[in-house]
Amino acid sequence: MLLALLASENVKNTTTMKKLLIASLMLLIGNFANSQYALSPGDNQLNIGVGASGYGIPIYIGFDHGFDENISFGAQVAWRGYNRNYFGERYRNSITNFSVNGNYHFGGLLDIPEEIDLYAGANIGLFIWTYGKGYYESGRTGLGIGLQLGGRYYISDKVGINLEFGGGYNAVGDGKIGISIIL
Repeated sequence: MLLALLASENVKNTTTMKKLLIASLMLLIGNFANSQYALSPGDNQLNIGVGASGYGIPIYIGFDHGFDENISFGAQVAWRGYNRNYFGERYRNSITNFSVNGNYHFGGLLDIPEEIDLYAGANIGLFIWTYGKGYYESGRTGLGIGLQLGGRYYISDKVGINLEFGGGYNAVGDGKIGISIIL
C-alpha cells in the first residue's frame, strides 16, 4: 500500500514522499525490534523500498538467499513511471526491470559487527521500457547489466535498513533505500 501511495500522482512533492517513507519505516521497524543479526547462510530476505531517479519515483521488491557467510544471490522486480513533455504534449512512460544479482558480503573479511552488512556485487536483467501512445519512440526491451555497492544496518534480528548505490540499466536508478526483512 505504501509503494502504491508513493508512486501515485498525489505524492508530487519530494518532502511529502520522504515524510511518508520515514514514518512507514519507523512503524515497521518498531514492530520487529529485538536483537541484531545479518543475513546468515540458508536465510532468505525480502527487500522493499524506493529508488533515486530523475524520472519518477522507482519502487522495488526483491529477495535474497544467503549461500554462505560471504555470498548471496537474489532477484528483484522494479518499476517506475514518469511523465514526459515532448513538443508540448505530455506522455506517460514507464520502465520495468526483472533482474538477478550476486553479492559478496564483507562482514567476515572486515571483522565488523554482525548488525552491519556491507556488500558489493553485480546484477543482470531484462528491462521493458514503454512510452505513451504517440511518443517519438515506441518502447524497447533489452538486457541490463550493472554493479552495486550497499549496506544494511539491522535494527533487530529480522529487520534492517538498506542503502544501495549502483550503476547500470535498471528501473531503480542510481540508488535505493528500503527495508530488509529476514524471513
